Amino acid sequence: MRISQPVRKIFPVSLLLDGKKAVVAGGGKVGARKVELLLSAGCSILVVSPFLCDELAALAEAGAIEHLARDFQTGDERGAAICFACTDDRSVNRGILNAAKSSGIICCCADGNWPDGDFVTPAVIRSGDLTFSISTGGKSCRQAK
Repeated sequence: MRISQPVRKIFPVSLLLDGKKAVVAGGGKVGARKVELLLSAGCSILVVSPFLCDELAALAEAGAIEHLARDFQTGDERGAAICFACTDDRSVNRGILNAAKSSGIICCCADGNWPDGDFVTPAVIRSGDLTFSISTGGKSCRQAK
């Protein structure tokens, strides 16, 4: 039996984040994909995670991102323009989402909490100066990709 995914109406927008702070909680592959998008937007990035995947570790070592080697704590989101909850623990992600909302910061949860977040990240294709984004409103991330 297939469980249907919630679908949310979306408003497409391209955020101007150059020079703004972004917080990514979670140091795995999902967090790395978000960091890649944020770097291409010109963000200064704080990754909060007790561990980092190889890609994020290399970025931290090169000074391209800041890393706090611990679990997310309320307050880590302060001063950010945008926040991503990308840990592998749904309840932790919920806490990150709640902290961001309390601080007035838009947040995306990369798990089952996503419908309660403020935005989703679409599949992105770049070709020269063109950027294409594709979203299904949460119905199928794989289909959009």
